[in-house]
Amino acid sequence: MPQLIPELIETVIEPVAQTYCEQQITVLLVEDDPDIRIVMTETLKDEGYQVLVARDGEEGLKTFQAHAEIIQLVIADIMMPKMQGRAFQEQVRQSHPLVKILVMSGHHRLQLQRQNLLDPHSSFLQKPFDLDVFCETVQKLLASPQ
Repeated sequence: MPQLIPELIETVIEPVAQTYCEQQITVLLVEDDPDIRIVMTETLKDEGYQVLVARDGEEGLKTFQAHAEIIQLVIADIMMPKMQGRAFQEQVRQSHPLVKILVMSGHHRLQLQRQNLLDPHSSFLQKPFDLDVFCETVQKLLASPQ
């Protein structure tokens, strides 16, 4: 059986860890459904993002205000307890008008627009969605200019 040489293992593992940390992109995820929140958090972490998590609009706004200087993207459900998505988006944009926001909903975009729940400056993702589509949407949004 071959022996493991610790010096070689550290050499191979170290660059991977550095690459992961170099990304330093922080995402705020605001989702009231615990199952969806867990899956999305793990998916974002697997993609190398640092993730701050909130369970409703009020908690999301407090988290955003406390960490706004490091948050590059806010991902939020539209229909949330305590503060609906549109009010949440407006509060976030009031203090940071250029922050990128991705909103999600199981309701159709046109229905949300008719109810005035979508901020025209936010991106939209229809639930349910494939996790690959979610990751691609996040990457494109982060790569896009303000």
